[in-house]
Amino acid sequence: MNIITLERISKVFTERKVFEDTDFYLQEGEKVGVVGINGTGKTTLLRIIGGLEEPDDGKVIRANHLVIRYLPQHPEYQPEDDMLECITKGLTGEEKVNTQTRAKTMLTGLGIRNH
Repeated sequence: MNIITLERISKVFTERKVFEDTDFYLQEGEKVGVVGINGTGKTTLLRIIGGLEEPDDGKVIRANHLVIRYLPQHPEYQPEDDMLECITKGLTGEEKVNTQTRAKTMLTGLGIRNH
């Protein structure tokens, strides 16, 4: 089952075509890496997938149960926020608790213990 489908999307900045009539899909359980040189549309693709930017043409279909989080390349953090607060900003209730638990596990696995 596809959790994300991009059908015939196009995106143009000024006169530069980033995507033209492009299709993409991601099935549940798949993992994908987005690799390319600067200016090739990686961030634009992720922003379109995340719903932060609309394609000029085409459509984006996301599964109903899908939750997408996007961390920009240059995020703005408050100096008083600790790492877990930055990771869980905007979350509440059980979603926040579950995310904190997963984040602590990942951070510990990376050797970061003061979180």
